[in-house]
Amino acid sequence: MEEGVERPRLRALEAFPVEQDGERLIGLRDPGGFTDQIALLPIPLLDLVSLFDGEHTVAEMCDILARRRGDEAPGPEDIAKVVERFDEAGFLDSPGFALRKGRIEGVIAPETAAHAAGTSALLPMLTLGVPGSPTAAVLLGGLIMWGLQPGPMLFVE
Repeated sequence: MEEGVERPRLRALEAFPVEQDGERLIGLRDPGGFTDQIALLPIPLLDLVSLFDGEHTVAEMCDILARRRGDEAPGPEDIAKVVERFDEAGFLDSPGFALRKGRIEGVIAPETAAHAAGTSALLPMLTLGVPGSPTAAVLLGGLIMWGLQPGPMLFVE
């Protein structure tokens, strides 16, 4: 199991009821949009997932479930598989999720900057008639072709 998931902690997820093939299930999805995965859990599995609070190890979970369910309790290997699948889906607050979150934020920041730069290049063109970028120069030419003179009087006339 990946380091940092020894005591799995479930992230803030949205839970919703689902009925599939006559079986009642609980669906889990990420309202933050960091993953588009949806987990469908049989009701008995909620007993295990409720222990994903960051305070219990897999061995402790195994002991707790053995006291609650007796012989029907899942073994440590089964619990470790569930933890691994939840981590791969991005449902656990773990180093793997931190990387996933960082990758998404690493895309959003440059995109925001690129859009801000493009928009700010239009400001001097519209107010002063001076293009702030090559794209703005093309737009300036288009405005002039339509008979509009960018500058201070553009919005008055």
